[in-house]
Amino acid sequence: MADVLLGPTLPKTTNPVQPRQVSAYKSIPGVLGIHLDSNDFGFQFVLQDISLYLIRFDRNDLRLVRESANRFHQLNDPSLKLEFTGNPVGHLQVTAYHPTHPSYTLVRRNQDWSGFAFKRIKGTY
Repeated sequence: MADVLLGPTLPKTTNPVQPRQVSAYKSIPGVLGIHLDSNDFGFQFVLQDISLYLIRFDRNDLRLVRESANRFHQLNDPSLKLEFTGNPVGHLQVTAYHPTHPSYTLVRRNQDWSGFAFKRIKGTY
């Protein structure tokens, strides 16, 4: 009866939990910055003391541990893996892997703020 009511069972999908191979070494200073996807969902990578941290809006900061040349994992949850690579046009990108969801990739945005007039936006809003 359950088969009739619920229909056929869907095949189980498995998400990749880490990259298939290690790529070129990425230094910690080389991966710092803001990485965004096409919907402006973002990660920010910062150096605090001597450790790399992942900063996410409205969530706890995550201390990352180097796992291999270009791969890091979360200190308290090694199942969260972050792989830094270059995309086809040469920009740095990070791909996040976790067993509970499909992997996704964000690209670092390099902004040149040197000519921006910050004083123009100073004020009370």
